[in-house]
Amino acid sequence: MAVRENMQASNFGTAARYAEFAIKYAKLSDGDRAKLEAQFASCRERGLSNASGGDYTCPTCHAVGSAADTRCAGCQTQVLLCAETLEPILSAALYKCTFCEGTFSTGVRSCPLCTFGSAEESPR
Repeated sequence: MAVRENMQASNFGTAARYAEFAIKYAKLSDGDRAKLEAQFASCRERGLSNASGGDYTCPTCHAVGSAADTRCAGCQTQVLLCAETLEPILSAALYKCTFCEGTFSTGVRSCPLCTFGSAEESPR
């Protein structure tokens, strides 16, 4: 999982962002939720710092930043994560669920988060 791999690489800011996103949106068992909450707390204790950076290129202004950032330092565009892959959405186009507003990097027939809506192209 992205959280564990980023923690192993000492990218605690990125791991915390992925953990927080998964806790909020993923359908988790109580055990998995508790594990992610513990990992999130561990990342916060380590100051949310990243050993490596430059893993995100803003699709709007092309500034290089970290996936742990919530906004691009260059243009303040929100850094969005795909709810299906937990990866930053790197394209200018994105898709939002018509029901729960989950964001996706590609269109999906039915939303994997809520299973009620479908993903439609949305402006950034």
